[in-house]
Amino acid sequence: MVVEYDPGGAVMFSRRTLAVWAGIAVLAGMFLMGQDTWPPPCTDSDGDGYGSPASPACPYPLLDCDDGDPDIHPGVAEGPYGTPTCSDGADNDCDGLVDDADPGCRIEPTGLIPDTGITKCYDTLSEIACPSPGEPFYGQDAQYTTNPMSYTVSPDGLTVADNVTGLVWQRYCEGPQPLWDPTYCESLDLAGYSDWRLPDVEELQGIVDYGRYNPAIDPNAFPDTGAGCYWSSSDYPLRPFWKWYAEFSDGLLSGDWPLRACSMRCVRGEAVPTSFTDNGDGTVTDETTGRMWQKEDDGQTRTWEVALAYCEGLSLAGHTDWRLPDVKELKNGPAILNSSSFWSSSTYAQGAGSAWAVTDLFVIPVDKTSARLVRCVR
Repeated sequence: MVVEYDPGGAVMFSRRTLAVWAGIAVLAGMFLMGQDTWPPPCTDSDGDGYGSPASPACPYPLLDCDDGDPDIHPGVAEGPYGTPTCSDGADNDCDGLVDDADPGCRIEPTGLIPDTGITKCYDTLSEIACPSPGEPFYGQDAQYTTNPMSYTVSPDGLTVADNVTGLVWQRYCEGPQPLWDPTYCESLDLAGYSDWRLPDVEELQGIVDYGRYNPAIDPNAFPDTGAGCYWSSSDYPLRPFWKWYAEFSDGLLSGDWPLRACSMRCVRGEAVPTSFTDNGDGTVTDETTGRMWQKEDDGQTRTWEVALAYCEGLSLAGHTDWRLPDVKELKNGPAILNSSSFWSSSTYAQGAGSAWAVTDLFVIPVDKTSARLVRCVR
């Protein structure tokens, strides 16, 4: 008999004794299971390979929570959002969680900023072939695609998930309401969910497609969107009682009295707060998106063409990969002065002679030959 010892000299185990105990365990299992063979045969009524109860003889020896349905077993993936397994009322993967309660079916809010949807390049008059580095008008929106917009429509067609932000949207909404009323969303019961809310202005801008107009939104994801205004939950800070809204004819963001008749499209998902860190070197970092911003503008106004070149040539805090922010980034970026006007890199889809700017906090199109301030991003 071979005996092994630990470093201190104590007996750890006997190989012969171990084999004896293993044999006893097997015999005990056979007795308790009432089997005269080992391992016991697989009980698998639906033939999916997962037993109920499971045994080592099953092809996949895991317990099947529904042995009468070959499409329900531990090998199934419940999800992702938008697939039938997320709306069939079944615990498809046998983890005890059903549909939206299952992590596989949930899309968690990310705080990321979707791309604008602009894919063409322009000068101050018309569409052009996208320029190369060093050429005039290089560095505009279409040349920096980040987080391309992507949507998943639910099987029932009632909701749509933004695959970038993780928010879930009401796909079809009623026409203009007589006044701003957040209780419309708070009382909404749609697709089995009652946790709807009115989106904030940045969330609402997130589904704007600035490469389109009339309406400026993906028509497959949101097929009934009219070209009018849509309310947000956000206060417009320059006027008491005013609320932000988005115009889905083109993507303009403005504010008005809450008595204005606008449509409302509700959203589900937690809002992700924005957090900026001052890096102490003339830059600030958006901790949610990872974007780094020029902390302050240089006080000089520039035309759109010169603004593009300025950011492309900027060297700051050891970085040279700066660029002019697109219109969604600019609205989500560090706070700017109420009376200021800053360029974005995004051309206005309804007229190549204008580009989007943030002016008096509004997001509006501005003639590209006019002069505006610049704050770069990387």
